[in-house]
Amino acid sequence: MLNHLLKSIGTKYNLPLHLSILIFIVSLTQDCFCTTQSCVNALEALVGGALSVIFAAGFGSPVVATWLANPLLMIAWFKYKSNPKFSFFLSTLATLIALSFLLHHQIIANEGGGTVKITEIKLGYYLWGASILTMLTGSLREFLT
Repeated sequence: MLNHLLKSIGTKYNLPLHLSILIFIVSLTQDCFCTTQSCVNALEALVGGALSVIFAAGFGSPVVATWLANPLLMIAWFKYKSNPKFSFFLSTLATLIALSFLLHHQIIANEGGGTVKITEIKLGYYLWGASILTMLTGSLREFLT
């Protein structure tokens, strides 16, 4: 899969793909939201969400549900050239899932099910969303041409 992605690098028509990946990587260096207890780094949310999915923990948390936009985005990256219609579909789903996080006001904070209030959405979330939207618009253009 990585070989497929690397082969696509360098063509001028892959700019949305490259921008999406770059913005995603930059987003991982930022905080994505804050709670009454602390701020959460996007890389922590990515890894923590993956672990929660793997171990089926925390499915009541919007962070875990929202995390599912990540594999959709990554599959959309791989399907960008070979199946732009599918890439657009996955990017659309990822966008809707990512936006759903904004509807939640608290998250599960510990294994006991205790919750904390989300107090602020930070730059990492917006960059992550920009990465998904970049992929959405790029795959739509690719699909329509």
